[in-house]
Amino acid sequence: MSKKTDFHKNNRIEYLILQEPLQYNASLGNVINDYDDIPASDIIKVATALVKNGDLRLLQYDEEEETLKTLNLVESEIENILNQENYDFLYKLTPKGGVKWESFTRPNWDIYLPNISFHDHNDIAKIELMNAKKHVLETSLAIGLLRNEWHRPGSEAWECLEPWNPIYWKTLPKGYRVTVESMYFCPVDSEMSYVERINSYFWESLEESSKSSRYGKIIRSSWYNEPNFD
Repeated sequence: MSKKTDFHKNNRIEYLILQEPLQYNASLGNVINDYDDIPASDIIKVATALVKNGDLRLLQYDEEEETLKTLNLVESEIENILNQENYDFLYKLTPKGGVKWESFTRPNWDIYLPNISFHDHNDIAKIELMNAKKHVLETSLAIGLLRNEWHRPGSEAWECLEPWNPIYWKTLPKGYRVTVESMYFCPVDSEMSYVERINSYFWESLEESSKSSRYGKIIRSSWYNEPNFD
């Protein structure tokens, strides 16, 4: 194998490992199972290097305290625990690891649009949107109003967040959050939960409305680039 081929191979493995816990804690076993074209030993080797470099943090569930604890290991222990066949530990990105992920994907945080659906204490269904730019949220609401279906006009509650953490490892100087009342009601006999259906319907509405909307470019744009290792 040439040095160039080996370099691209290691970069691909690094990316796959870093991508897995992008938003939530992940298991290295998932990476090994999902990419059976890569030897497990190669994934373990790269993961070990990432942990040693401070890009990843290993976690293990403490049954007595019922919480996740960081595994503080010396270098010789890292590869041993990663070589275990039973992957009963999780891992997450550190801010340093997040920067490495960004070097692969060149994300545009201005169009990253996380959202959640929930019931408030009065059992009113609500949708919460966040973004680094207020006008992107205003655009999202405007698209919703094109169909006048997924949120109740006049229910908007705005907050400025300083700083803002769009993802657990990333900090931006400022962000915005808007919470609106949902106008969509999930049938009682639905297989999806109430909040899952609201969340799904919200994105379907945005996607359909944006096709013919002058706002569509913002909503349809991917907020990060998938790297090509060919």
